[in-house]
Amino acid sequence: MDKNNDYIKITEHYVEASLRILNYLKSSVKEIHHIGSTSDVYMDMAGDIDVLVLLKNGKGYALAEAIAEEGFTPVSDLPEIFSEEVVLEHEHGDHKVKFILMHHTSDKKGAILHCKKAIGENEKHRRRFRQLKTALSNQEITGAEYEQEKALLFDDILNEQEELDNV
Repeated sequence: MDKNNDYIKITEHYVEASLRILNYLKSSVKEIHHIGSTSDVYMDMAGDIDVLVLLKNGKGYALAEAIAEEGFTPVSDLPEIFSEEVVLEHEHGDHKVKFILMHHTSDKKGAILHCKKAIGENEKHRRRFRQLKTALSNQEITGAEYEQEKALLFDDILNEQEELDNV
């Protein structure tokens, strides 16, 4: 399968899986975003599909516990950035989909979406992110080292934006 077909398949799985969780969370969802390496056609990376689900209110968190019985498994081993969020995992086709549930007013929302956009638009950031993903995939670094380096990349991206804002 070529890169474009892989991306199309991943995108289809993102949409199908998102519709599935929306069926359970219904009116509690304000926004939904495909984030992470699989959301960028130019990353050309296999991996889990990460979905940011922004909730209108706290009801979504209570519903998240209820849908665990429907094949959505709570994830407990989370990176620091998501330590206060509810993350659910679901197998969809041949992909693992991770749903990150976050209140729509969270300060993290803007940072996550900005970093996604910056990686998509900036080859230097995309190359650095791809190198990290490849090193993890090749077991050259541990999951903890990957998360630490990814946090440094995101910090660099956010600091660049802050410098631009201050000009």
